[in-house]
Amino acid sequence: MIRIIDQLKQKIRNKDFIIDLILTIFVFSLSLIPFLWFKNNQILLGYDNVYPLNPIDFLKDRIFSWTSTQGFGLDQSGQQGSLVIHLIDSIPQFFGASIQLSQKIVFSFWFFMLIFSAYIFTVTLEKHGFIKSKYLRFIFPVLYAVNFYVLQAWWVA
Repeated sequence: MIRIIDQLKQKIRNKDFIIDLILTIFVFSLSLIPFLWFKNNQILLGYDNVYPLNPIDFLKDRIFSWTSTQGFGLDQSGQQGSLVIHLIDSIPQFFGASIQLSQKIVFSFWFFMLIFSAYIFTVTLEKHGFIKSKYLRFIFPVLYAVNFYVLQAWWVA
């Protein structure tokens, strides 16, 4: 245990480690961008917004392949694959968060996943020698998550 602590102290004294740590924190802090989208009591709504207004009830209904919430009933067996996504949508409200805070948390989670997956991808390519620049791990996730096409999809949603 003492050896691990000594190794950690040596890394912290290394200037490159501090720079890498600061850049990594900055890159992952970009996943908080959705917290800037909401003002006052606004929430995101729209005909193509897939975030339900009541995620817990929506999830309960989606568990079954037949729903009576629309007309005389509707087969929703083709949408059973979205259970995981709607489970993520309902977790913040399950813990008592408001609809606005839930949207902020869920959208930030998805931004984090975009950044995290791009970061892991570039680190893996670095380890296997496909990438020589160690700073690409900080540039690529930002370009991948915060670009016109991704932001346009969020804007439309």
